[in-house]
Amino acid sequence: MSYNFNMNNEIETPILPPQAEVENSHPWVKFAGMFKDDPLFDDFVENMAAYRRELEAIDADENEMGVVE
Repeated sequence: MSYNFNMNNEIETPILPPQAEVENSHPWVKFAGMFKDDPLFDDFVENMAAYRRELEAIDADENEMGVVE
């Protein structure tokens, strides 16, 4: 994003890139928000976080015991 400065070096309204440029900026942009209305998504995210915590606890236990992979 670029900004315009007036004669007093004050920031004016930003110039936004065209929508097509935003949509093409990254291949995953088109998937942004695809789960916003999915009633199961919050549960999915919480289950993934719980699983990650389990893996981190196992990893921490192994590191304390000196287990090397």
